[in-house]
Amino acid sequence: MLLIIFLSLFQTAQSQVKPKYNVLFIVVDDLNSRLSCMGWPEIVTPNIQRLLSHGMLFKRAYAQYPLCSPSRTSFLTGWRPDHTGIFDDYIDPNTVLSSDVKYLPLYFKQFGYDIERYGKIMHGPFENDITWDYAEPDKDQSLTITAKNSALNEFPSGKWWVRSNTDSFTWDRTIAKHIVKRLRQTRTLPFFYGLGFINPHNPFTPHLSAWNKIGDPSVQELLPEDSSGTTSPIFKGNGSGNIVLPSTPLNDRSDVPPIAFTIGQLIPSSYEWKRIIHAYDGDVVDTDIQLGLVLDEFDRQNLWANTIVIFIGDHGQHLGEHEGLWKKNTIFEESLQIPLIVCVPGKKGGRTCSKLVELQDIYPTLVELAGLPKLSNLEGSSFAPLLDNPNFKWKRAVFSQVRRVKKQGDIMGRTIRTEQYRYTSWDTLGEELYDHYADPHEYTNLAKNSQYKSVLDSMRKILAEGWKKSRPPVYKLKTFYKDFDKDGYGNFTDSTQAYVKLRGYVTDYSDCNDSNARVHPGATEICDGIDNNCDGKIDENEPVATITALGSVDICATGSVVLEANWGKGYTYQWRRNNAKVLNATQRKYTVKVTGNYKVVVRDSTGCGTGSKRAVVTNSCSLQSSKSFLIQSSKDLSIYPNPSNGIIVITYHTNSTGKILLKIFDARGKTVFASQEMVVAGNIVRKLNLTNFQPGGYYLSIYNKGKESNSRFIIVK
Repeated sequence: MLLIIFLSLFQTAQSQVKPKYNVLFIVVDDLNSRLSCMGWPEIVTPNIQRLLSHGMLFKRAYAQYPLCSPSRTSFLTGWRPDHTGIFDDYIDPNTVLSSDVKYLPLYFKQFGYDIERYGKIMHGPFENDITWDYAEPDKDQSLTITAKNSALNEFPSGKWWVRSNTDSFTWDRTIAKHIVKRLRQTRTLPFFYGLGFINPHNPFTPHLSAWNKIGDPSVQELLPEDSSGTTSPIFKGNGSGNIVLPSTPLNDRSDVPPIAFTIGQLIPSSYEWKRIIHAYDGDVVDTDIQLGLVLDEFDRQNLWANTIVIFIGDHGQHLGEHEGLWKKNTIFEESLQIPLIVCVPGKKGGRTCSKLVELQDIYPTLVELAGLPKLSNLEGSSFAPLLDNPNFKWKRAVFSQVRRVKKQGDIMGRTIRTEQYRYTSWDTLGEELYDHYADPHEYTNLAKNSQYKSVLDSMRKILAEGWKKSRPPVYKLKTFYKDFDKDGYGNFTDSTQAYVKLRGYVTDYSDCNDSNARVHPGATEICDGIDNNCDGKIDENEPVATITALGSVDICATGSVVLEANWGKGYTYQWRRNNAKVLNATQRKYTVKVTGNYKVVVRDSTGCGTGSKRAVVTNSCSLQSSKSFLIQSSKDLSIYPNPSNGIIVITYHTNSTGKILLKIFDARGKTVFASQEMVVAGNIVRKLNLTNFQPGGYYLSIYNKGKESNSRFIIVK
């Protein structure tokens, strides 16, 4: 009897939860970060860009496992792979998952949602582990599709051809048309629709129209029309000569534990390599075209006003990096990084966020955005606060893994990604450490570099402590009152005009209070990047460090330059040269006698502070006497475009052949990119991909023989 009463009360409580929004959940198979919005402008994806105009792009989003079933099972249950126990594509999740699992769509169904699937959401053979209200393909069709997918998986790495058949016959095209048809029908319930595209999965088979949206239209080449490589004199398409290949260095694998490369190796000719990548990119373009059909219907009905849209790849995809890696199932960046776009009604679109997030976070995020009761056993963190403020303090690391089956027993490779580093442990079989500021493609393993011992120890500790210790601060959505008095510290009157009621995210230790009609008097900022006194400003009393040169910054004539920092009561100073502390340089003024890049860190009595922009001190006497110096004047260095979206082209002229060091510093003087290069006399053109950088100002400098030849201020939007 008591059980009946409890169930009745539970059902009543459920019925009182009023869903806020519909949900469209889009999952794309094997989609890596090669998109125009992620720094690859040559990949023509206007509909993904169109989707982004309604939402936010998370530029540092990562899968927990680089394989279909483990990844999808993880983000659909809200549990990490260690919890689900799914580490391959062959074990049925429902045979190993515990009974307290709640698949994401079924949790929404629990609160009155109509849940429907169009295409691939779970891994093919296990699609029916989730009981949808409607599923396409149905159970019998799923068996056919599963057999088809199994056959596709038999194709070797790098297999491709170009389809000449009518575009409407493709599987993704059919799925897109059917969900559009469903969206046009009358609905009485809020919906949770899963839309799964199976491209760009190996083999890569773009339609000719998609193939021709990229590549070189001035060159027409014969293209294979089927898996056997059949060509026809009349079936031609754009050449692939302008496709950019990964710049994998020779012997890239020599410093990496062999267990990292257990998948097959394929090293095609440059000509064929470009055509394979062209085919993959064509598949991405194909998927973008099908997405456009759905977005057209969203525009027609203005479904943006009441529908959350989430767009993800289930994991990444290798395209020949690291001396011939293809497909996935590694824990390198290319296999783990995925695009993530989130659109929420009422939230500003066209924005990006550079904080670290995981596919694991999608479940709790959707639950919070839809206004459903939170689940206590989910192993991700809702990133809903970042949709309001993408600059909130967030996770220190994201966690991924992959299993290797060896004769001596299974080995679990585990990797973490922080803002600057990736660290990977293969238990007793080796370690990897990569500095993404200087080495974004993970070419140089620093695990045995003694200069990185402290970094290695820190990363080992983060991995050992586990994901729970790396979670972001707890932000609560609260109602508070913003004061408009001049000092911002609670000198209030009783006038109700002094306050405006706001709703936003704050941390547990914030000084906001729902029960008060005012901010607590005396509230202060605590130098944590949070609006603790709820006046709409972050650390507003933090001094903004500046440097003024008392005269020329060229020490040639006088032998010294005097730099002066800004003044404030209780301020302390620390001068730095080339990002290293200058001993005993703690006064407001500092006399410089050596060239270099100088900055000052200014702090107030509470410890809050900032670093200044760089002051570049030069010595033209030294420059004139150095015949081997490479770049002679400012006109010899140009950067285009500037400002940029992260892709820049550097052009400079050298007078001789030699080694140069190219560095990029952030506004605090920290080195965020470094590359040593051999150049020959003449004009040098260098393309840099800075799309992983957070928006802001940076300094690009070029050094020869330890001396700075020239520098430029650059802006990344």
